[in-house]
Amino acid sequence: MAQVENPLEKVRRKMVNARIEFLGQLAKFSREELQKHPVIGEWSPLELAYHLYIADGLAIEQMRLIQSEDNPQLPALAKLAPTQTNTNDVPDSL
Repeated sequence: MAQVENPLEKVRRKMVNARIEFLGQLAKFSREELQKHPVIGEWSPLELAYHLYIADGLAIEQMRLIQSEDNPQLPALAKLAPTQTNTNDVPDSL
């Protein structure tokens, strides 16, 4: 009997693979390059990677809620993810 794959796990696996590929590309850069702001007021590559980490986690949590609840109350990720990125300490490295 064929096993039915959970849609959330399928999406989560794709997101994890994309994040691994992205971080692999960023790992080619020096620490100084990762921390450099291309334009004043814009995020550095390291801050962008941290933001994607936060946004991915929030998106997966929302998908889990959608699967498990009939009418979940979901916060706006477009506001929540940048706020969490800006209010938390960015790690020193990947």
